[in-house]
Amino acid sequence: MADQAVAALLRSQPDLKSHLDAAVGYLVMDAKVTKIPVFGAGGGDGVVIDTATRQRTYVKAIRIDLGAGWGARAFKVIMMFTDAQVLADVRDGGWFYRSGAEAAAGSAAAEGAVGPGNKGYESFALAEGGASATVTIRVIHLKPYLL
Repeated sequence: MADQAVAALLRSQPDLKSHLDAAVGYLVMDAKVTKIPVFGAGGGDGVVIDTATRQRTYVKAIRIDLGAGWGARAFKVIMMFTDAQVLADVRDGGWFYRSGAEAAAGSAAAEGAVGPGNKGYESFALAEGGASATVTIRVIHLKPYLL
């Protein structure tokens, strides 16, 4: 799943190959989210890959959204890490907070986030289906697990 998602991202945005080559690691997650006015929930399973060691850590995500919006969608998330500490934080699991806006219909999606300029990663979404439009504050819990 991870290799196919990265290949699809690079086919759609070939200029990202240099970003992936420079990354200390990356995350690929298969995710789903459902949003009704005020509340939303979702989750997924993914893998964090350390590019230096090729070590794979499997993670499960649970996501809670608060804010405006409506819809349900499936997508893949690809995060390329430029900061080794951020990679370690994601690999080890924990709670992460973010605010932003998303819109998706079918295989087209757009996403924006509010936060610091240099956050130690770049994030990309590959829409797989569904439709949604949201402006939310997200709480995401990542937990590593063994296969």
